[in-house]
Amino acid sequence: MKETYQVRITIMLAKVNRKRPWLANRTGIPIGTINGWYRGRIPRVDHLYLVAKALGTTVEYLWAGTDSEIGEDSPCKKRLIHWIDMMSDDSIIQLEHIIAALGNISIQSIERIRNELNKPIH
Repeated sequence: MKETYQVRITIMLAKVNRKRPWLANRTGIPIGTINGWYRGRIPRVDHLYLVAKALGTTVEYLWAGTDSEIGEDSPCKKRLIHWIDMMSDDSIIQLEHIIAALGNISIQSIERIRNELNKPIH
């Protein structure tokens, strides 16, 4: 069975121990609109954005399931950023190598990305 956006929204609501009325209140989207999604109506992109923000995930995850479910406001992401901010440059390079190994990414790809990020903006 294919996982749908309705299922992913339900999963994310369960993770924060909330239900649809909370989501409606949090986002300002009418509860009838949200319930309509579960009857097959297609959500507007701006509504998906509000839902993703409220649930700490991304539009890409909710709609297609292709992105990480961790959004910008995720406590997990915030902890990781905090830890990285406290690391030395050498430790960050070691971490990049570990991430590359875990994700089966070549070190050359990591170095290419690092070089692109360090290019001056003209």
